[in-house]
Amino acid sequence: MKSLRPKPATSALAMMAALLTLPVGTAQADDALQFPAYIGGGIGGSAFTDIAPSNADIDAALLKAGIRSDTDFDINSFMWRAFVGIHFHENFAVEVGYADYGRVDVDINLSSTNTITGGSTDGEINAIGYTVHGIGIVPITEKLSFLGKAGVVFWDVDSNIYLKSTTGNYRLDNAEEDASLAFGVGAEYRMTRQIGFRADYDYISEVGDFTLTGEADINTVTGNLVFHFE
Repeated sequence: MKSLRPKPATSALAMMAALLTLPVGTAQADDALQFPAYIGGGIGGSAFTDIAPSNADIDAALLKAGIRSDTDFDINSFMWRAFVGIHFHENFAVEVGYADYGRVDVDINLSSTNTITGGSTDGEINAIGYTVHGIGIVPITEKLSFLGKAGVVFWDVDSNIYLKSTTGNYRLDNAEEDASLAFGVGAEYRMTRQIGFRADYDYISEVGDFTLTGEADINTVTGNLVFHFE
């Protein structure tokens, strides 16, 4: 996949530091609205979809090598995230953050052949990301707002595969980092003037490398607490 940036963590962390140094609001003589900063975090679930190579691709490749196999992925995982943002307008904010998307568990059962005497391959693929989003906000009532977002996730993926058979045990580790486009929608309900609950759905495309770590789209649903500096 074509690279969108040289170093994933550096640019996102630099933007986060820049946001934290911005003033939290501007006071007007006519008591106009202020557009302050906010911080938040939450937990939820992630699903790794359109995994490539697929389980069928893996089984087919192993069969060409004379190895019969049955491959299975556990694509659902727990995840958590944290973020900070600032409103430049009542309908627009910029937000940066960090997300641990969880992992895909890989299980490959190998049948006995003339080259191996059975066995299994277990492994996991872990993904984290530094996020940068532009947020569009549509107030519905005084307390409820809908939002849409688009941006970039600078991700880091690690894969750890363990082969266990009667002929020996082996381990294969790979890692890759790059950036992918990301989109999302959500809604926030202000429980108090400063504290809100936000539900988000996020989609990140083509995370990982097909050859080194495997590649997948990531879909996440999170519930988040948000503190507004007002």
